[in-house]
Amino acid sequence: MISEEEEGESVMDVQPLAQHLWDTQITEAIKVPHLPTFDGKTDPREHLMAIGTQTAIINAPEHLKCKLLAGTFKDVALR
Repeated sequence: MISEEEEGESVMDVQPLAQHLWDTQITEAIKVPHLPTFDGKTDPREHLMAIGTQTAIINAPEHLKCKLLAGTFKDVALR
């Protein structure tokens, strides 16, 4: 359940990354793979390993790895 305080917040207000990571451009040459989501109910190490494997396959730079990982968090994992 979202509190009244959280309801008025934008994604950029609550996202966990530094602004310079969000501002970095992603080249069109990179095809982003389907990534599993993490809701806090499964093993976080397994999730990180899965994301790490998928980002290594596409040879993703560090800033893209951060963006992609942040996008996989859902529900309680965002809090």
